[in-house]
Order: sequence, then structure tokens, then C-alpha cells
Amino acid sequence: MKSAFSAFAPLTLATLAAFSAGCADDAPIAPTSSDDRAGLARIISIRERPIEEFVFAQGGVAGSGMGASLGVAGGITWIDRALDVSVAVDYAGVIFRREDRWSTPPADASSETIPDDVVDISGEEPKEVEVVASAVEPPVHTGRVLEQILSDGSVRVIVDLATSGALAFASAGTSDAFEKVFFGATAYRDQRAVRGESRLRLVYRTPAPGSPMPQISRLIYAPMPGESIEQLVFTATASSSLPPALQDPKAMTVDYKAFGGLGGSLGAVGTISGAVVGFQ
Repeated sequence: MKSAFSAFAPLTLATLAAFSAGCADDAPIAPTSSDDRAGLARIISIRERPIEEFVFAQGGVAGSGMGASLGVAGGITWIDRALDVSVAVDYAGVIFRREDRWSTPPADASSETIPDDVVDISGEEPKEVEVVASAVEPPVHTGRVLEQILSDGSVRVIVDLATSGALAFASAGTSDAFEKVFFGATAYRDQRAVRGESRLRLVYRTPAPGSPMPQISRLIYAPMPGESIEQLVFTATASSSLPPALQDPKAMTVDYKAFGGLGGSLGAVGTISGAVVGFQ
């Protein structure tokens, strides 16, 4: 399995605003001077951390259904209640890593046993997997993590992540069970799979510098003392190359923005409502 990450030069306060504006179009950006915008603390220093730390921290059991079995999008299912749909976008490559883990043929066999802790989309534990000979390219991630040390002793972490080639799919209903998928497929190797582009901005507080990157769903639903979310912005687009007879709708967009905490967006563990989803 391979993935790609871009390299960035060390960041200064003077360049923070330009980068932030480019990663989240009309989203409020982090403070660009030594004064915290809320007036409660001052930025003492800024440290850059590899985006890999955030990407590979995602996954694991976060909720029920798909969120638990495959750690969809770090345990997040985006819900548009107006359309009565649920959407998953594999922006951190969690589904790819788990799928790749048990679908690569072993040296002396054409199929392999799935590890005990891997569960497929049906919620059951299949014993063997049909190996697909063709290689599947992994999602590609670029971005950066900035750690701002504040004068009150807390730390603000800013995550900007862009992903291309992320698996995307949608199901009727507002849960993370994904029992009625009508757009895309839940596996990269499925011939109906749809892959797209996504951008994520996450800004959160943590009590200590250098703290391990959190799984985003854990940060949302079970924050530790001193942790809080200040901003979460997520956008995605995906379109199918299949003919309309095999895939209708052909394209999907996802848009979610929350500033100053997620508030009423939280539903069942592993789901966030308030997303605006579109189909064409």
C-alpha cells in the first residue's frame, strides 16, 4: 500500500492566513497575529506536525453499523435529514487500509483468512475473501497540521487535509448502517465504486503540546478534559464513470460547516447531521 504526502516549508505567522484561506474557502481562519481572536490568550509559538499523524490516527470502532465495522471516515457518517440520506467519504483512507489489509493475496494462496478484528459491511465476519487481481490505487493525502501554543497553557491544533481518490457512497436513511446504498459502493474493489475529492479542516483545543492526534470521532463524541472543537469544515465531490443505466445519480456533493462547536449537529455516535448533500 502506498500513499502520498506533500512537503511544506516551515510556517510563520505571516504566511498562516494565506495558507488557511486556500484550504477552506469561506471558513474563518485561525488567528494571524500573536493575539488570539477571542481575546483570552495569545499565541506564543507555532509548530508544524506531519499530516500523516492525523491520517493514520483515524479508524477504529466509533459507533454502530458501518462506523463500527469499517471506521468509515474515521467513524463519521454525514447525514442530510432533508434528503433522508447518509453519506460516507473515506477521506483518511481508513476503508482502503482495512480492505487492503485482507485482500492482498498471500504468497502461497489465492485467498486469505480475514483477521478476527476486521468486520465486513454486512456486520458478519467472513472467513475468506475473493482476491481481485487488479491493483487498486490508494487515496492520496496532502495537507499539514499546525500546533499553536497559547499563553493560557492550552494548545490549538489546526488540521487541513485534502484527499483525492477517496471512496464515496450514499445510502437511503439517516443511520450509519448503509443498508440501502444507491450511490457508489462500500468497497474500493467493487466495480460500482465511486472515488472523489475531499477537503477537511478541523480546529480543536488540547491541553498539552505534542499530544497524540485524536481519532476525530473520539474527539467529537468522547472528548478528554481540556479538549474541545472550535471548527469543523468538510466538503467533498464524487462522480461515477459508469453509464446512467448502471449508476444514477451520477454525481454527489457534500458540504458541512460548524464553527464554535458542533452543537445540534450531533446525533447517534458516529453520525453528524446538518450536512448538505446534493446529487446530479
